[in-house]
Amino acid sequence: MTTRHAGAEGPEERPPPLSKYPNRCPVIPEADDIGVEYRHLIWGHYRTVLRIEGSTVSVVRVVHGAQLLETGTLETTELPDSDG
Repeated sequence: MTTRHAGAEGPEERPPPLSKYPNRCPVIPEADDIGVEYRHLIWGHYRTVLRIEGSTVSVVRVVHGAQLLETGTLETTELPDSDG
């Protein structure tokens, strides 16, 4: 399967993996308002919001680009316990 990184989307195309260089994703504009450094990846019509803590990258929301991001849901998002 081929991965294309030009933002194209389709049944066999997917965004670049987040496991390598997750900090390449920019900090979300809303970060100043909520005081937490979330990052996002824009791919096609979707915006994937990420939280990076140490070596853990968590996808906290995926929203359609036409929707506003509800920052109140991000503030209360907790990362899963890595012990189990």
